[in-house]
Amino acid sequence: MSPKLRRIRDIRRPKRHPNCDTVIRNDGLTPLVLCDSTGAYWNGRTVRQSNGHIIGHISDGLKQQMINLALDGYFGEAIKDAVIDLDRWDHVYDNLIDVPIPHIIEKDSLRILTIEVLAGVNLPPQIDSNVPESDPTTGPVPHSWQAVVSRDAGQASFTYVFQFGARDLWKIGHATDLVTRLSEVNKHIPHEVLGERWCLVLQQPWPTEVNAYEMEQHLLRALRTATSVGERVVCARETLERVWNSALAKGESGGGMAAK
Repeated sequence: MSPKLRRIRDIRRPKRHPNCDTVIRNDGLTPLVLCDSTGAYWNGRTVRQSNGHIIGHISDGLKQQMINLALDGYFGEAIKDAVIDLDRWDHVYDNLIDVPIPHIIEKDSLRILTIEVLAGVNLPPQIDSNVPESDPTTGPVPHSWQAVVSRDAGQASFTYVFQFGARDLWKIGHATDLVTRLSEVNKHIPHEVLGERWCLVLQQPWPTEVNAYEMEQHLLRALRTATSVGERVVCARETLERVWNSALAKGESGGGMAAK
């Protein structure tokens, strides 16, 4: 493991935020920890509400108090071995939640860590944040977990197409928040070197996430070739727009197409 990656149990306890603690407890927020066959990972920003809704980005205060509560045992013991690893978390998220790929889910044992909040854990006294950090971890100890994926498919959502730079390379997907999703997929693109990044070129609003997913799948089936990888396809823009407009004409959308 990279020396920059740390298990939650090895993180120096951050400053406490009583107001954020109240929000976490009242809204039933838990870290969205994703697992594969070798460990558990959190990106330090994504959480779930008690109703299963996923929140893609929380404030620094909420993040710090989440870590405090995890160290306190509020989220159980297994989460303490989760590693703050954005790259691995993104990989699991993409293949498990964003665009589920069954053979990868099975091969890599992808799953969401089940978190049972320990309601009896109270807010302990303020702890000195200047205590020296623990030695770097050698990696998470494997555990067995059970997980249930829960999300609200009735949310308003979008089918989208991102383009990489000016290339005929397209990423097709669906999301409830296009701004957040675009930011996520660009996080690890070295645009300062390449001079290119993903940008939004097509979007279609839908009343539910199910509708958005159905159009996404229609586009992927129509455009997928031997060179396709996951939700990325290579084709001429004219071909992409023809398939997009065909999907709309067949009634797979509830409104007109919006393009940038």
